Amino acid sequence: MHDSNVIHRDLKPSNLLLNKKCDLKICDFGLSRGYEQESSNSPSAHAMTEYVVTRWYRAPEVILNAKKYNEKLDVWSIGCILAEILGKQPLLPGNDYLDQVNKIVNVLGSPTEEQMAFISNESAKKYIRKLKNTKKVPLKSMFTNAKG
Repeated sequence: MHDSNVIHRDLKPSNLLLNKKCDLKICDFGLSRGYEQESSNSPSAHAMTEYVVTRWYRAPEVILNAKKYNEKLDVWSIGCILAEILGKQPLLPGNDYLDQVNKIVNVLGSPTEEQMAFISNESAKKYIRKLKNTKKVPLKSMFTNAKG
């Protein structure tokens, strides 16, 4: 999909189909968009519509800066789905976008100024800076039954 310069923008468990042979198919391309790459190795972030991805699978860059993003937001969604499979429950079940930001920070830890450089909205940066300083939760402690 990404090799064809398509961002799905709504990857979630209900949009992944698996048969008895474990063949995976992705469905519901209603929010998908094509994008152009600046070079063959580095896709650019393009202006896109604000609504993408069911909140629990939404990447931080979309929550905090919905105007520009790239195919990495699908990779974030896949990570959230994998965490849900391993933990047998959603990883980041936010009630609204602020709660979603809080849940992300509580798992990944407080971002550095460098990590927040992509956020163009000063109010969003100010909100994150006001959050309690949090350390990253080790994945091994979250997924004790996972092997590898």
